[in-house]
Amino acid sequence: MKLLKHENHYWKVGFIGLILAGVMHLLFIPLFLLLGVWELSLVNIFSVLLYAYAIFVLGDKTLMTHDDRTIGWLVYGELILHGIVATYYLGLESGFHLYIYTLAMLPFFTQRYSAPVQIVRLGGIIVVALFLNVYFRDYQPLAGVAREYVFVLGNVNLVLFLLITSILIYLYTQSETVHYDRLFHRSNIDPLTGVYNRRYLAEYCEKIFQNKVTQNRSAALLVIDIDHFKSINDTYGHHFGDFVIGKAADIISETIGDTGITARWGGEEFVVFLPEADTEKLRQTGERILDRFRGTTISNGKHALAVSVTCGGAVRQRGESFTELFIQADEVLYRGKSAGRDCMCI
Repeated sequence: MKLLKHENHYWKVGFIGLILAGVMHLLFIPLFLLLGVWELSLVNIFSVLLYAYAIFVLGDKTLMTHDDRTIGWLVYGELILHGIVATYYLGLESGFHLYIYTLAMLPFFTQRYSAPVQIVRLGGIIVVALFLNVYFRDYQPLAGVAREYVFVLGNVNLVLFLLITSILIYLYTQSETVHYDRLFHRSNIDPLTGVYNRRYLAEYCEKIFQNKVTQNRSAALLVIDIDHFKSINDTYGHHFGDFVIGKAADIISETIGDTGITARWGGEEFVVFLPEADTEKLRQTGERILDRFRGTTISNGKHALAVSVTCGGAVRQRGESFTELFIQADEVLYRGKSAGRDCMCI
């Protein structure tokens, strides 16, 4: 269904819950016929039709209007009514009142209600749950079903309730993880190169520099700029220029491996953060990057080009901020460019 592919991950979990509820009620129809409680079979036929209507009719409307309130109220009403009627016929021991407790999760899947409405809905669930627990505690069930059957049914409902709740919680947490990863990627990853963007690197470094445990540890910054990049764009076009930037990011990331963090600072400029690095480690890293570029020809099948880079590095002094460290490394970079490019300056 389109609804299960909807970008709103809360809705996906909610509609999976609707499907699970519809299947459960469908299975209850023959069960109640075997127990001889035809009234509850009719109730479950009504419930199945309601869930089918919610999924196949209201579902498309919900997708178009982005308003899930009608489905929400139908589910609330059906679960509460079914729990009360089933308890009336079979008693609390049958466990059908447990499904009402799943309503406590629904506010997480519906985003259209204000906080007061959500509080009222949760309060209604609590009132109904307390009413069932108190009123039907010593109640003699209306249906003449053997007690041992009701006892087994109660345990089955308990297991099903726990399974359904676990499935919904699992789907919700999985959706939250996917949603968070997607947001993190959009906010912190450069779409052209796949490395971090400047905002992420700056925030990450500032956290380290301000952390009481790591603030006094050594660290280094390496600013890398692709030489004569404007002429690459002018000669081969911006599409190939973007291709060169992407390949440059790959070369830098592969060269430093797990020893540092690579970010695209902007345009054809990259920044590498090397935690706990001294001057010698900084120099070695920069020379390795230069050697990799010197021994690589960047080709997209149509154009092939030997690309060089210039590196400027600085080692952090105690108390320096990320901005101060970056300014030093950037100034050294331009010293390297003035010296003829394709070199490493510290």
